[in-house]
Amino acid sequence: MVAHPSITKAIQQGEELRKHIGATYYIECSSKTQQNVKAIFDAAIKVVIKPAVKQKEKKKKHKPRNGCLS
Repeated sequence: MVAHPSITKAIQQGEELRKHIGATYYIECSSKTQQNVKAIFDAAIKVVIKPAVKQKEKKKKHKPRNGCLS
């Protein structure tokens, strides 16, 4: 089955937006047919329970030690 070009473009735009805003998932759904509605909620629960680790977290800088013990 070949997807309609406008549907393919919408999915590509959705994926680009997901990357741009830093979202974990991009899932299309339909409230009319209920397609993927459960998947949306399941994905949201996964994100809340186990949030993604930020790749650009600042590493803690350690203060230099002078070798003295007190």
